[in-house]
Amino acid sequence: MVDRREQNLQGAEEEWHPEYGSADLRIEMDEVLACDERVIAMRATVRGTSPDGRQFEVALGLVDVVEDGLFVSADRYDAESRDAMLTRYAELGGTLMP
Repeated sequence: MVDRREQNLQGAEEEWHPEYGSADLRIEMDEVLACDERVIAMRATVRGTSPDGRQFEVALGLVDVVEDGLFVSADRYDAESRDAMLTRYAELGGTLMP
């Protein structure tokens, strides 16, 4: 995984400490920017409850490569970094539709 966000994963620590987990952690897809049989670029929001009971949500962009049912590449972006996500999608061999 490569975190390409401006604040990296550290930026989310005020809301949620990833090392502590969450009993109800979920990733909700907000928008698919591009997708083919192997590569996907999307915007999503991670939501859940921290161990101390606080609700949190972290919006992010994701560009993932899946081969044979396994994630082989995962890039994380600021949710607003649409152009950067589409550029990375193309770099990874994703097919852009007109």
